[in-house]
Amino acid sequence: AAASLAVSELRVLSLSPSQASSLFPHDSRAAARACAGPLVAIELKGARAVSAWRAAIAGRAGAEGSADGAEAAAQAKLLFGGSAPLARCDPRGGLLLVKPHAVREGRLGGIVRDVVAAGFELVAGRSAALSRVNASEFLEVYQGVSPEAREWAEELSQGGCVALQLVLTAEPQRSVAALRELCGAHDPAVAERIHPKSLRARYGEDKVRNGVHCTDLPEDAPLEAEYFFSLLP
Repeated sequence: AAASLAVSELRVLSLSPSQASSLFPHDSRAAARACAGPLVAIELKGARAVSAWRAAIAGRAGAEGSADGAEAAAQAKLLFGGSAPLARCDPRGGLLLVKPHAVREGRLGGIVRDVVAAGFELVAGRSAALSRVNASEFLEVYQGVSPEAREWAEELSQGGCVALQLVLTAEPQRSVAALRELCGAHDPAVAERIHPKSLRARYGEDKVRNGVHCTDLPEDAPLEAEYFFSLLP
């Protein structure tokens, strides 16, 4: 049943104890866990979303779900209404941007699973809807360098995307390089031949709808993180 659910909003948040208590007013243990560190908050939509999600996480430690539709609406307002601050970025982290086509096609969960399995920690994250101007600003460094730059910007403005800041747990200073290796070649057809287990080989379709964007150079990492986690509303 969980396979039919779609992610409509995602944020990695840093809740205060009072905010966590408001989120879980009748469960002090859940409230304590919610403010103990970064909290990954996800809004899911689909048929019988509340019951489907609760069934999916039954017996799994570390995951919580709304009890009913009314609680889901109240929790969504608290988590996504702007009062809960985003978790702070790590200057060593690289940015992974899950493109709109991959989000629409339900590939976000698989991408996150593969990233975590590769040894990365999710430090910061948010969903966003970029305008054509936003997308062009973000990809400005590629203009005149990559022949696909204009089409990449167009793809990024075609729906919701998800920005994730990731740190390689074992070697934080190698986060950007390791993330680039995990993503593979920009062209999924090339990635399938030389990096068959890479994200673009597994989730990309062509040079434009190639699943993900990632930070290419360490010096670009702070700028990309700032764009999504500080400058975008």
